Amino acid sequence: MPRSAASPAASSTLRSRPLASPSRLERVTAAIGEISAMVPPVWPLADYVAVNPFVGLAPARFLDARQLLRDVRTCDLLLPAAHFHDLYDRGEIETADLERAFRECVESYPDLYTGRDPRRLVRLVSELAAEQAGGDALGEPAAARSADRRYRTVSELVDDRLASSWSSHVITDISRHCGLHFDRGQAAWPSPWKHLPLYEAWRETARISRRMEMLGIPGFRRFADGLPPQPEQAVAVLLDELGIPERHWQLFL
Repeated sequence: MPRSAASPAASSTLRSRPLASPSRLERVTAAIGEISAMVPPVWPLADYVAVNPFVGLAPARFLDARQLLRDVRTCDLLLPAAHFHDLYDRGEIETADLERAFRECVESYPDLYTGRDPRRLVRLVSELAAEQAGGDALGEPAAARSADRRYRTVSELVDDRLASSWSSHVITDISRHCGLHFDRGQAAWPSPWKHLPLYEAWRETARISRRMEMLGIPGFRRFADGLPPQPEQAVAVLLDELGIPERHWQLFL
């Protein structure tokens, strides 16, 4: 973990930073709202029943949703070209099917397909299938798919460099906190801060818990204590601390 985020000096640095102006806070809050509208609800777990993981992307065009997910995750909504090439070779997809699909693409994505030759589509599928030969189960090397990602969390970058497990620790810590906060009597050790909002309850816990320091982040309790008490202000201050340009807020978050 970067020392700037882990050392006791980080707490004083955050305390010395001015709070976000009303206009900046409004923009940060709007970005958080857009993300909340896209992320499917998981907590409380009692309400997590057969939730469509893509429900928040339903209004988006398919290729736009695909690109957004490829920007932030190592995944792809499209099957590899080799799959379609195999169907074409076996006669399960015919040229007429490709031409019909091409016309639909022109209607949905005129900026990408207008003026292009549908016959080129057949050749392109063949070329892509040849390139993907020898790839993984998704039809292309995992390293290539990973390289498509434009945004990673700080913990992922640290893990990539140090071969550590900080991403797992962060997810475990968030899951543990949500499990306690939204507890319906299942937890063996109930949270004393269930009456507080989610972020405030986490901050109270983080100010006294030694877990992160035992895992290797010295001064984490001071760091949590130095965060603003309002969650939106905390996000704004941390975006500023990390130097994230405003145009990248949404995808980074």
